[in-house]
Amino acid sequence: MKSTLNSYEFPKDWMFTENVIEAVKGVVASDTTINFHKHGIVGICEYQTHFTSLLDYFTAEVKNHDSDNEFKIFEIGKTNINGLESYWTLYEAVNDEFGNHKSIIYYVQRNESDTFYLLETLVYDSENYKETLCQLRSLIETFKIITGPNT
Repeated sequence: MKSTLNSYEFPKDWMFTENVIEAVKGVVASDTTINFHKHGIVGICEYQTHFTSLLDYFTAEVKNHDSDNEFKIFEIGKTNINGLESYWTLYEAVNDEFGNHKSIIYYVQRNESDTFYLLETLVYDSENYKETLCQLRSLIETFKIITGPNT
């Protein structure tokens, strides 16, 4: 799928829901051919903030999640997503309506602006979650920021 600011590729038989939350631009995708709670969900959301530094935004997000009793952060790190600098968190969310889930959120900044993308992989399978999250990363790797004269 492609917007004027970013693009990503998901399998054609996946279900897409765009702009689930009115104030947040983004898409949530899941495989409708299998049990998506076990095999994963991918979400890509765009946020505009008052931050202009990826590290500052990421640090604030980690502090926010760390103080929330519904999030348990296991690991944090730095990586590249399709050539874009990214920070990430591996965490467990508790009290979800479907049960606890494990997730990795990758934080990416649009150029040096106040626009950030949160690229999330999420699974409810507590036994094989790391393997499944790693498999879903290939879908996250298709994310691209489109640049042009007006972006």
